[in-house]
Amino acid sequence: MPVIYSMRRFVQAALFLIPLAAAANPLYIEGLMNQKNKYPASAALKGFMANEEKETLKFCLEDPERKLGRAENFFAAKRIPLGQPAGVAIYMVFPTQYCPMYFGASSMPYWLVKEMPDKQFSVLHSGTTHVVHLLPEKSHGLNAIMEQYGSTEKTYFYFDGVKFRLR
Repeated sequence: MPVIYSMRRFVQAALFLIPLAAAANPLYIEGLMNQKNKYPASAALKGFMANEEKETLKFCLEDPERKLGRAENFFAAKRIPLGQPAGVAIYMVFPTQYCPMYFGASSMPYWLVKEMPDKQFSVLHSGTTHVVHLLPEKSHGLNAIMEQYGSTEKTYFYFDGVKFRLR
């Protein structure tokens, strides 16, 4: 009897800890920004993002305190594993510097961008938060994500085949 009870407790603990272990490698956006030189985005990806964000970026470019120079200089990117098929890359794109048009209440912007083998890009998700966790749950072939703002506020997103949507 004690062996069965302890085995049941082990399984319960494992089921609780597996999602935490998969999310144990969180992506801290501010930390990525501080290491922006470690994650240079390709010229094609930076050009795509500059075009996607041109309306908002024009305010950053006009701000003399930013010294951005070109819109493309605002973006860095880290390739992330979301369970995508071979030949498809997904990047977490994040800013290289502060721009008040994107930041608010200490949250930082990020974008999840898919690059297809033909070098075409599409934005799968954009948000502002502190931390993004890649979760083990899958939907339409991609891992779910959790945005964490502070220590308690958590928001879950699942891929619907085109974009990430709220759970």
